Amino acid sequence: MSEETKPEVCRWVQDGDGADLWESSCRGYFRIDDGTPSENGMKFCCYCGKPLEESPWVEEEGEE
Repeated sequence: MSEETKPEVCRWVQDGDGADLWESSCRGYFRIDDGTPSENGMKFCCYCGKPLEESPWVEEEGEE
């Protein structure tokens, strides 16, 4: 699929430190107690209906 035909997505970013709070690019917040949106079967944003693209928090080197 080319960039021109790629559907617009709603990006969900996990709050720092691997917390269970996710912020959507459409300005919604969603709490997931266990796992990521995709691990819980979520494919679309429940606020705007666009395909969901997740961005989990990644620990930087040297952080513990």
